[in-house]
Amino acid sequence: MEMASNNPTRRSDGRPLFTRNGYKFDEVASALQKEIRRGHEREALYWALELDHGFSSYLWRRLVIIACEDVGMANFPLVATICALQQQVEYLRAKSPTKTYDLNILAFAILALARSPKSREADHFKHEVMRAIRLGDMKLEIPDYAKDMHTASGRALGRDVRHFWTEGSKVENEAYPSAYRGWDEEKGCAGADGQGRRVDDGHRSGDIAPQQIELWEELDERLGDDPE
Repeated sequence: MEMASNNPTRRSDGRPLFTRNGYKFDEVASALQKEIRRGHEREALYWALELDHGFSSYLWRRLVIIACEDVGMANFPLVATICALQQQVEYLRAKSPTKTYDLNILAFAILALARSPKSREADHFKHEVMRAIRLGDMKLEIPDYAKDMHTASGRALGRDVRHFWTEGSKVENEAYPSAYRGWDEEKGCAGADGQGRRVDDGHRSGDIAPQQIELWEELDERLGDDPE
């Protein structure tokens, strides 16, 4: 579903908003997205140029939305590229006395979006979950594995670094096994030194649990490390 947020379709007096050539603003915005979806690059650039005159900030916000909504999972690098281009255009316009920028940037963005493989899965996914929430079919409880050493409830349960490595840090679809995972489990982790004592990294709240320190000191003795 196309986003209508920040869509200035009407003037403050309630009259419809028009582009420089007399088109209705909301229809131009809609035409832009439809042409990109269909791969009609010339028509898409026509409507983009129509919006760029007077509505450039809106145009680039819309292109970011189109990238996420209509390209999305099919072309991750392009989504990142469009987001970066939007930021660059805003920077160039802010620096320009005439609030303009090189339209090659816009032409490239339109070509890339129109020609890219596309996937609307993100939009379908969003609506499916929102529908389930709205109908009351989805009301989740905090999962037990989320209550680890980073939460007050997890610390109250005595959950320490060992629990974090075995439960809290578990990932699905892991790309490849970590070459350092054995070191993490036996020696410590970010925020704890080799003896399991807290090293302030500005991330965790609360002191490390005494039993956690004891655990890692016990491991050090077992591994024969000198705590000094």
